[in-house]
Amino acid sequence: FLMPPRPTSRRYVTDPDPITGRMYSTHYVKEPWYNQPTTWARWGPAAWATWAFGGMLPGDGGQEMKPDGFLFEDIGPKAKMGLGAEETRNIQEVVHAAAMASGRCPFAFKG
Repeated sequence: FLMPPRPTSRRYVTDPDPITGRMYSTHYVKEPWYNQPTTWARWGPAAWATWAFGGMLPGDGGQEMKPDGFLFEDIGPKAKMGLGAEETRNIQEVVHAAAMASGRCPFAFKG
């Protein structure tokens, strides 16, 4: 409540790429899931410390670590990647239409 806002320099996820829409993780502890293998990520001071303690660097895990970033639809088990996106969009349209028709929040208490 009385804490200042989190500084924007400590962002853990990048803004979506304008072309692909994918986002990248910027921090990791053990495994570099969704981290771009940039020069700074592989050779910067944090990378040297991670390497010295036996951790993986971005790019070490190959495609399994998803260095191409992520879409929200792709997060989860491999068997479920990309599934449900169309159904979610349909539900979003129905809820939006209901909200516009009533002029109030579709989840508002009716009483």
